[in-house]
Amino acid sequence: MADGWADFNQRAVGILNGIESEGWPSLNDYQVRDWSGGLNRQAFWVANSRAPGYSYIVHKFFTGGAVNTSESDATKFPWGIHRLVFAGAIFADSAITYVIQPPNEPGELFGNWDELWMGTEKK
Repeated sequence: MADGWADFNQRAVGILNGIESEGWPSLNDYQVRDWSGGLNRQAFWVANSRAPGYSYIVHKFFTGGAVNTSESDATKFPWGIHRLVFAGAIFADSAITYVIQPPNEPGELFGNWDELWMGTEKK
C-alpha cells in the first residue's frame, strides 16, 4: 500500500494496491481544511491501484505533540469534523477505521461510532 503520510514514501507505484491514510485528510489537519486534497489522494489510489485494490483511512489527528486517541480526545473536536472524515472515506470508496474513540455507551467496553453500526440499531 502507498503511505499517505508523504508523497516521497512511494516506490514501485505500479504494484501498489491502495493507500493507507493515517489521519485524514492529513494527520495534522484536524479542521479538515484540505478536504479536496484528501478526496483527490484517496480517489487517485482507488482509480489507479493494482487489483485487488484496497484503500483505507485511520481516523486520528496529531495535535499538541501527541496523537489523539481517547474518548476525551474525541470531544476535543466538533462532531461534524468526525463525520466529515467518515464521509470522505465513503466518497472516496475507502474503508475506515479509527484510533479516536467516541465515548462509551452505558454497558459497552469501548466506544463505537454510530456511523459504523446504524446508530441505535447496532447492525
